[in-house]
Amino acid sequence: MLPRSQRKQDLLLASQLARGQVIGALGELADQADLAVYRVVRIRVWLSSPLVWTVASAAAALVLGARLRRMPALRVLRWGWMAWRLWRSAAPALARYRAASQTPSHSVARLAACG
Repeated sequence: MLPRSQRKQDLLLASQLARGQVIGALGELADQADLAVYRVVRIRVWLSSPLVWTVASAAAALVLGARLRRMPALRVLRWGWMAWRLWRSAAPALARYRAASQTPSHSVARLAACG
């Protein structure tokens, strides 16, 4: 059997190794979290772009145009009303984008502040 001082040193060494592994794992986790946050911020900025909204609206109009050829007039009015409501709900995001694009700074800090 090992003497008490040897067991104590072994336990201290094991504790230090475990602490080092935990710190390393937390560092890797923090790097992955930073990358995920950066991607979310980029996607939010991309989705707030009026160009993306315009392309999406045009694509929706094309799809709806193909579908509306087969629908009666009342359905056309309902789809038009829904499109108007969607356009009006996009107005705040477009206003935020226009307000943010007037500033000359395009840093990551400004992108993060948009969220």
